[in-house]
Amino acid sequence: MQWRIKSLIFVFGILYFVLIFNIYNLQIQKGIYYLTRAETQEQASGVLEAPRGNIYFVDRNNNLIPAALNKEYPMIYAVPKEIQKNNNDYDNDNIRNYAEKLAPILNLSVEELEKKLTKKNDLYELLVEKASSEQIKQIENLNLKGIYVSSHLLRFYPFGDLASHLLGFVSPTSEIKKGVYGLELRFNETLSGKPGEIKEGKIIESEAGNDLTLTIDRN
Repeated sequence: MQWRIKSLIFVFGILYFVLIFNIYNLQIQKGIYYLTRAETQEQASGVLEAPRGNIYFVDRNNNLIPAALNKEYPMIYAVPKEIQKNNNDYDNDNIRNYAEKLAPILNLSVEELEKKLTKKNDLYELLVEKASSEQIKQIENLNLKGIYVSSHLLRFYPFGDLASHLLGFVSPTSEIKKGVYGLELRFNETLSGKPGEIKEGKIIESEAGNDLTLTIDRN
């Protein structure tokens, strides 16, 4: 019986360490996020998405348990306008060359890439939302004009699907992330914050969303 108790203490200790490490890591990355997001969205639209507030649970012993956080992931994106010629037209052979080089790296079809890269006056086209280190290395080695590696924040749930029915999720497709289910939807306005913008070459920083803390009873 005693060894079972020790085993449980050990397991919970590991889980606690992982959660604390994630929080610490995210705090360090938060400062980097503003710069990288601004650089990306400066070319994209002039709107700077606000970092979404975190969701925490507090148990009966006042222990703070992170349930929904923002985590930084590397991404690969294109600026099709930079690939087009001076007359806002495209060199079909050049686009095909781009697509054939990128397809095996990004795990996308040549046809799909051609469609993305030929959107006229398009300043931002996401190619890979969560890029691997190998993908990043290969893209950097190609050094193609109009193809970039940057970083952005995506929603991260430390407990996976364990509380997904309660927490819900955030839309993965829209540029401005919105809650579409559960607590993410119900408290979307609180968590969303205030978007910033890029106006006349000046960056007005976004305001991060408010954190949400809920009391739970494990019993």
